[in-house]
Amino acid sequence: NIISVKYGASKAKENNISLTDEQKKEIESNIESVEKAAHEKDYSTNRWLRAQYGKGVTEKVVRKVLEDNYLSTKYFESVNEKITAGVTDANINEEYNKNKDEFDLVDIRL
Repeated sequence: NIISVKYGASKAKENNISLTDEQKKEIESNIESVEKAAHEKDYSTNRWLRAQYGKGVTEKVVRKVLEDNYLSTKYFESVNEKITAGVTDANINEEYNKNKDEFDLVDIRL
């Protein structure tokens, strides 16, 4: 949702996470596709976006949304990597073997 995207994008900037050249190219490609679709209908890009998505949606807004999505994804991926970096199969097996009674449960419903 928009809240997590905005949060992730702001945290990415705080952590000096930036877009890759490939991601920048993908954003440009998306914008070019929008421009092409607009021009095929004899619309300006912003007019076409407004017609498709509503008042206030401009190329600048779309570009910002795409950038924020990429940044947010990169931030959450980096968090996930940090969390899972120390987790190995050996750690999992050790935790399981120490606490089998907590993991080996069966619920029966009649």
